[in-house]
Amino acid sequence: MVSKNIINYLGQRHSYAGVNCITIISAFYENELKINVFKKLFDTIKKDNKNITTRRWMKEITLQNIDNWAATCARKVSLTNAQNYDVIVFRSLRGENPIHFGLYINYMRMFHLEEGAHSMITSIDNYWRERIYAVYRHVV
Repeated sequence: MVSKNIINYLGQRHSYAGVNCITIISAFYENELKINVFKKLFDTIKKDNKNITTRRWMKEITLQNIDNWAATCARKVSLTNAQNYDVIVFRSLRGENPIHFGLYINYMRMFHLEEGAHSMITSIDNYWRERIYAVYRHVV
């Protein structure tokens, strides 16, 4: 069952300096699930990247950075075994860099916030599926 509170996160406008694909998932985890798993990831991004408020962070953070973060709080699961609120990391088809984060929602949907858009729930179609790097499930 999807939290009825996810509606509070829909329709938010993207801003690298404010609400973006990472910060909105972090807020949902912290406020609705009472889990603060993103602090270490944010600290990594901020430490390694002076341009956190621009899209440049995607070129300076590697998938290995994300794997290192996940090793402290999550485990990888397959998309076919994904459950509500698992975090999906998307990669560039041209390199080893992350390009987007989403939150898995049952029935092959995801909650996410793209650059230039508003937060929404959409289907994980072929475009997104071929860009999935990993699906992470929080562990205690």
